[in-house]
Amino acid sequence: PGATIPDATITPNTAPASEADNPAARNQRQVLAQQLQLDLSEVDITEVEAVTWGDQCLGVPNPVELCAAAETPGYRITLTANGDTYVYHTNEDGSLVRLADVPEAQIGATVIEWTGSDDSGCNSALFGPDGVAIGRCYAQLLTVPFGMPSRRADLADFAATFAPFTADTAAGAVTFNGAGSTAATPAQQRMIAEWARLAQLEAQGGRSGASWGLALAWHREGGIAGFCDDLTVYVTDEAWATTCRGATPQDLGHFRLDAEQLATLYEWVDTFASFEYNQSDPAAADSMTVKLIFSGAGAQRATADEQAAIVDFAQTLYGAATTAAGDALGETPATCASPATDQRLLVQAEQGYCLLYPATHTVTETAPGSTAIVVDSIMNHVDPRVAVVVEAANGRTVDEVAAAALADYSLPADMNNPQPATVGGEPAVMLDNLPGQDLNRRLFVIHDEQLYSFFFAPIGDAETAVRIQAEALYNTVVDSFHFVATSAADAETPVSAAPESDTGEAAVEAVDMRILESFPVQVQAVVSGQLPDACAFVESSEVTVAANAFYVSMTVARQPNMRCAQVLTPFEQVIPLETAELPAGDYSVQAGNVKTVFTLP
Repeated sequence: PGATIPDATITPNTAPASEADNPAARNQRQVLAQQLQLDLSEVDITEVEAVTWGDQCLGVPNPVELCAAAETPGYRITLTANGDTYVYHTNEDGSLVRLADVPEAQIGATVIEWTGSDDSGCNSALFGPDGVAIGRCYAQLLTVPFGMPSRRADLADFAATFAPFTADTAAGAVTFNGAGSTAATPAQQRMIAEWARLAQLEAQGGRSGASWGLALAWHREGGIAGFCDDLTVYVTDEAWATTCRGATPQDLGHFRLDAEQLATLYEWVDTFASFEYNQSDPAAADSMTVKLIFSGAGAQRATADEQAAIVDFAQTLYGAATTAAGDALGETPATCASPATDQRLLVQAEQGYCLLYPATHTVTETAPGSTAIVVDSIMNHVDPRVAVVVEAANGRTVDEVAAAALADYSLPADMNNPQPATVGGEPAVMLDNLPGQDLNRRLFVIHDEQLYSFFFAPIGDAETAVRIQAEALYNTVVDSFHFVATSAADAETPVSAAPESDTGEAAVEAVDMRILESFPVQVQAVVSGQLPDACAFVESSEVTVAANAFYVSMTVARQPNMRCAQVLTPFEQVIPLETAELPAGDYSVQAGNVKTVFTLP
């Protein structure tokens, strides 16, 4: 405080001719698009102005910061998105960025105020029902959506449960403005701070990852019972139980630890260093393997007995989850067909049916009582798909339903030709080659006063590849369709392939440099981190260079139509850097939020 901040000097005609030539602007545009969860085309670079800042704070100091006076070449970058303007100050290579001007934060009534520090310095976040405001401490805050849609529901649940409090925790300082009556225990206060820290990281990156906030991951496989079970527990108090036993993997539930369990977990996390536990029975037909990955923040090495206690803790949590879920293992109705290796089983017990569908497709719940089986995405209108809608028949017959559907089409008499069919042992009516955006087929059947409507599209013209694919989908679904009991006791979560995961940037944890003794000198960046599960993979990598800085961008994709337990999978990628024509000197390499330096001889 009290320091003299020199004025910035605008240096004319030194900015690149277009934003495409300015890596700092391109990088900040991509960051903002990710944070606002917008397509890159929805964020525009409206101005890039070359500036020589008069201090190392890039002309944007905070009230408690003393900035060293030093000329710092850089840029004033102006971006626009959704009609709002965002101004950033950067240094020349874009490795230092400060938010200079931003729309006023609009998150609704603030429920959580959080501050915490990491290697990058002091960070702050406000959480309200309408979003998150994030930024550096004592600086302007950027309003962004929640990094995960479920965070809004979490916040509402916290606000309705806990009474207000203020606390300093291992996860940061938090002021909680709840409306509930429950006094949060110290462990629950820390849980809310841990949640805020993780939600702030998600908002900063515009995404999440299965490894973020992970406390432990437990896996059990084999044994006489044929176990194949997984449990993941996070420092945010969340736990997920899944099983891969049987033909189709299942989620058994998402639940929260109680206050006592949470306190025990935090004691272990704070005390013990990270470790991996692996126990296997002697080789035999019924041998069992138990694995556990523990992410600790302490320095003490856990003894064998302490590791076993943590394993027992995880196994107890998993047992409680399977009990709460009614131990869904083996409860698939006996009438349902068994899937082949290239098929999946869908059980919609609440809607009264089960069916098989191709493994190339995924299942999406589009509305209550409405299920779409599509390739990759419901926006895919090229590959044949089917929608199944269940609603009350309201006294109608299947013929009346079909006639009403036909009335919506102005068809010539020779095309008005309902065809009898059988679905699940019940008489049905099929309407074929109906006009629309694409040729489509509709099928209607009534069972127990419920109307089941099927919509297949596109079906293509006769003898085309699309028609062949559509007929295969139709036969698979209709031939395997069975009605099942719809009582509450029998209702289950639909069993299906996992939804498609979006492609995103890799979660990088370390960057190591290799300088090979060769001529010319070869430089490699060894980038490592964690993938969210065994289905994810590094899809591509790209390197851009600005001044003395290399920026490595790595994208991760997930295999479609597969379900995987949330067990972290480490990755390592060797990225060659083009240095043959560069002068000797110091260079930086940044991948994700990890930055390192190397000296080129």
